[in-house]
Amino acid sequence: MEAEPLEEEAWPPVEAEMPVGVDIELDAQSQAALMAPRLRSVSDAAVKAARVHAAGRLSRRDSRDKVFCLADSTSAALKFAALAQAMAEQGRSPRMMLVSLGPLPRVWPWSGMGRVLPAMEIGLDLEWSDDDLDASVARMAEGFGHFAEEYQPLAVLSLGASDAVVACCLAARQRGLPLIRLEAGERAAHAQQGWNATLIEQMSDLLCVASAPSPLRALARQGLLPERIACVPEALKTDAVAAVWPEVMTPDRAFLRNGLPMYLGPTWSVNGVNGTPYVLAACSLIGLPAQRALAVVQALAQVRSDGKVVWVVDAPTQAVLVELLAADAVLAERVCVVQGDSLRRPEVRAHMDAASVLCREVASLPEQISLLHGANGAVLDAGHALADVAALLGVPFVRVDGAHGQVVHCNAHGAVLDQRDLNGDALNTVLAEARAAVVDVPVLAQPAAGSGAASGIAAHLLAWLDAREQAAMAG
Repeated sequence: MEAEPLEEEAWPPVEAEMPVGVDIELDAQSQAALMAPRLRSVSDAAVKAARVHAAGRLSRRDSRDKVFCLADSTSAALKFAALAQAMAEQGRSPRMMLVSLGPLPRVWPWSGMGRVLPAMEIGLDLEWSDDDLDASVARMAEGFGHFAEEYQPLAVLSLGASDAVVACCLAARQRGLPLIRLEAGERAAHAQQGWNATLIEQMSDLLCVASAPSPLRALARQGLLPERIACVPEALKTDAVAAVWPEVMTPDRAFLRNGLPMYLGPTWSVNGVNGTPYVLAACSLIGLPAQRALAVVQALAQVRSDGKVVWVVDAPTQAVLVELLAADAVLAERVCVVQGDSLRRPEVRAHMDAASVLCREVASLPEQISLLHGANGAVLDAGHALADVAALLGVPFVRVDGAHGQVVHCNAHGAVLDQRDLNGDALNTVLAEARAAVVDVPVLAQPAAGSGAASGIAAHLLAWLDAREQAAMAG
């Protein structure tokens, strides 16, 4: 098969800036369909593409073969990047194109991910809004459909089970694209997502499942045929975390790099003096209605800790926080947004000392992991990459589902025990139970080496794609 050359002007490399979305140029037929009266209401935001390569080996290779990777969280994006790296190391492989089910700052928040895991390219950034579900499904299905028709991928890979993932899987199925499900049989925190996962699994042509009783039972109950199932060593999270671990630093260095008080580090002096205990929070307010966002802030302000809560935020969350605190003087006393790196005025330092929650924008994922490394507990968004890290390091943590206003209580294996309304009491109760369940955790533990899941899945995918291609050529 003759290689299809890439046009350099259409695919400029990215160093440190986040990709900027540009509209896809549609052919005449697609343009006419978009401008039809029945679709005019969703045409303006139907397609928002970022045709930008991450710096990496696959992005510099000529290839007709493309695979779409549907990611609705940082955890999913990081796992796809680890898988793409494993596929690149096995030789010939397709271009792995990330389809961010948005918003992009929440799915691919760290521009350096393209440097550490250079086998992914950001292909499409689709808008999604929980406020208007019907419009979001229509917009996403339409945008994904045009993207698929333009690039003609060999297959579509999915992780996660949000409504956005279901919408894109349905659009892929309608266009006859093969669906491949990673981490099949796993069930997310929210009950609705369990149904979504089942629907995606029923549509999928290939199911990659970890060799563990729980996910295998989930697939067996559905009556799925064995020939559609490929078993791999375990979940992808170990490989994903191991891939970025070389850039992780000590917690006290991460505090200094981000202009946070040094005494919060676990060992803040050369004499080995213990630092202040702290709870790490990583909860995004992006896309949340005002009342939901306020509920997250109020709940974090009530977390009981011997020291402080250190809340790492993204830029949009910081902007929302500043607005909320300006309107609530009582809450502003307990929550301090740390901005700037220069010498701070005495009143600012006094506020930081008195506040129970310190909020700081930390864009680098390795630095977020570094801060988590020294925490004695964590409050994390469901689907955040730090949840995978906390599970591997043995840091007790609580999952928060801000969109549904819930605290998710899970056991040590990630199975959901119950869900409670989001408030300070629920956070403290579940965090205390998580701490009680964690015993004999070494100080500053390190994750084990890669599990081999990425290599195992890569081998299955390449063999499956090659078999389909050979069958198509023979037919």
